[in-house]
Amino acid sequence: MDRNWSKTIRCLALILALVGIIWFPLAARILIGPLVIAALLAYALYPAVTFLPVRAKLGRNLLVP
Repeated sequence: MDRNWSKTIRCLALILALVGIIWFPLAARILIGPLVIAALLAYALYPAVTFLPVRAKLGRNLLVP
């Protein structure tokens, strides 16, 4: 079995890879906004979530659903 790809198959694989690289961010752009908002909220609320169990003597499971 020959392990070398023909020139046609290599060009086809390259074109498919480039199309995939261009298509994926376009298809995922609907998710990027909510993910950024979720990351910012998590970053902003993390200090409160770590501070309240110590200060209010509440279990973390009561503060985080």
